[in-house]
Amino acid sequence: MLAVLRDLGLEKYIEKDASPPEAADKANPTQDEKEAEKKWKEGDAKARTRIELSIGDSEMIHISGADSAREMWEQLTTVKESKGRLGVLATRRTLYRITAEEGFEMVDHISKLRKLQEELHLMENKVSDEDFVMILITSLPESWDQYTSAYLGSSSNMPTLKSHELVAILLEEDRRRRGRSDDTASGVAMQAKFSRGDKSSDSKKSEKRKCFNCGKEGHIKEDCWSKGGGREGKGPARRKKGGD
Repeated sequence: MLAVLRDLGLEKYIEKDASPPEAADKANPTQDEKEAEKKWKEGDAKARTRIELSIGDSEMIHISGADSAREMWEQLTTVKESKGRLGVLATRRTLYRITAEEGFEMVDHISKLRKLQEELHLMENKVSDEDFVMILITSLPESWDQYTSAYLGSSSNMPTLKSHELVAILLEEDRRRRGRSDDTASGVAMQAKFSRGDKSSDSKKSEKRKCFNCGKEGHIKEDCWSKGGGREGKGPARRKKGGD
């Protein structure tokens, strides 16, 4: 909501000291003062409209009775933002204790941490960039320990490493790991496919072989049961005609 209002140049209408311009002589305002008041009302109306369009029907009750964008914003933040010590404590505890499991999604994990950091900032409880770097590093699973230790082990890197730089580094490494994992899985599948194909091919070749002893297909001379073959007389016994 803040981003939308900033983009439209309407954020001044929800600031703590937001108020329409007043004429020096309220009984006889000048033309410029009238224009300034009219412009303010138009801007405030746009801000109120943007807020109303951004919230759901169930949230409309929270802006009931508000006559200005500032009043709407105050009523919404009173309901939605917990600025007390308990709220700050709970959010900080969540931020410092959150950990990623093996096989996690790096983008989702970083977004979750950033969201908690932003919530604390809205509660006027800042999390420094240096602290966020350490929180992000310690939240990663053990499989990342060797990588982060090797890259961040030098004391000369730590003071200058910004959180956005660390995020870029981790995302790149995550893409590299996922690509390597996909290549490995693809190689195993391809090898299995070729193995199955070789067996099938060998089986087909065996079926097309022709015996040089009896002239029949499907076996070779060494396995032939006919006279002169490698397994002469070892074939299954045939019943004589007449049932004898």
